[in-house]
Amino acid sequence: MTYREIIEAQRKRQLKSRNWWSMYFYHFTDIRNALNIIEKGWIYARHKASEEDLMVSDTGTVTLRFLTLMRQPHFCFWS
Repeated sequence: MTYREIIEAQRKRQLKSRNWWSMYFYHFTDIRNALNIIEKGWIYARHKASEEDLMVSDTGTVTLRFLTLMRQPHFCFWS
């Protein structure tokens, strides 16, 4: 199943008044991190951003950082 097919399947499950959200990508971060993301054109996995010294401010909670490390250490999105 492609990414687009997954998104479309999710949209069909939502009320029409709320199904628009899946067509957009949201990323909550510190403005300085956002500037790096825009400059690089890429959102790196947390571990890679730390290794490459790309993350100016680590805005994640301790719980979020732990879960990211345990579940998806190499997960990233691209823009």
